[in-house]
Amino acid sequence: MPSSTSNSEPAPRRATLHRSAVLAAVAVLAFFVTWEIYWRGQGYVPTLNDSKNLFAKQWDLLDQLGKEDVVLAGASRIRFDIDLDAWQATTGRRPVLLGVNGAAAWPILEGLAEDTAFNGTVVCNIASSFFWDLNGANAAKGAAWVGYAEGWSLAQRASHQIALFLEGRLAFLQQDDLSFHALASRLEPPPDREGAVGRAPFPPMLALIDPDARERMLPKLASDPAYQKRVQDVWLAALDHATVVNDHEKAQLFERIQCAVSTLQSRGGKIIFLCLPSTATYREYEERLWPRAQWFDALVKELDVTGIHFEDHPALQGFSCPEWSHLTQEDATRFTKALLEHTELGKLAKQP
Repeated sequence: MPSSTSNSEPAPRRATLHRSAVLAAVAVLAFFVTWEIYWRGQGYVPTLNDSKNLFAKQWDLLDQLGKEDVVLAGASRIRFDIDLDAWQATTGRRPVLLGVNGAAAWPILEGLAEDTAFNGTVVCNIASSFFWDLNGANAAKGAAWVGYAEGWSLAQRASHQIALFLEGRLAFLQQDDLSFHALASRLEPPPDREGAVGRAPFPPMLALIDPDARERMLPKLASDPAYQKRVQDVWLAALDHATVVNDHEKAQLFERIQCAVSTLQSRGGKIIFLCLPSTATYREYEERLWPRAQWFDALVKELDVTGIHFEDHPALQGFSCPEWSHLTQEDATRFTKALLEHTELGKLAKQP
């Protein structure tokens, strides 16, 4: 016959396990609360990650577009410098934004030409330090994001919906800056040779990201010279290591862009190449490495398409890029209105 003592033994064990589970849950919660408070104290705020899923969501909208619609393609400047709300208010239609930070935009043109039926207008920004790449990392990133979007699965779509909910509420979920890999990469040892230059430290944040992929420059970046200098140092480090394709590769690159543009045009689409503002040292590097006459102007002439360069229109000049490469939120609104009022894009404006 079992003793009363043996019958009572499971109850204390269950109570102990329950207390342990509660303590573990409290410890985990306390860790995440502390982690969130710490990173907010470092200048981070909740915002969406710049992810392939965010890009794929915009790509998914292409099936709903018609001949009167507009797609904006490019790298980060197209995301910072074009105010989608101002565009919609002026034209009556909201453009779809296909921007991949730090990538060449011409693979987006290829994807639009080869894998969609889009026959509207494509406004493609040419950011020289990223666009003029044939087989390097910039071109590979653009192609990879397009490929991901074309194969966007149900599981990835569900993951994106969960991410939208969580990332908009928790600052520590920023993948580019606060993931384990990103934090570990900051622990690089100093260069062990004389004259070696270490990687410039990247600032906490540059922008808030909207669900439609638009980026809005942080007020701190717009107003703090020390913060701006940290970003400028990153740009300088990248530009110092920039490579320019040779003449043979340039010809191949032009040919691929020509093929994509011709395909879009064959079904009634229109392409407009755009050059958004850059200033100071960044603009000097661009003009020295990729002179406008030999690259932007040459492409527009060879393809016989419309080209809009900010230097050609007084209304598009005089805008300040705080870190040399992107516009503030306020200037993006003014710039977008001027772009639609004073250039070829004015034809897209609503008729009275």
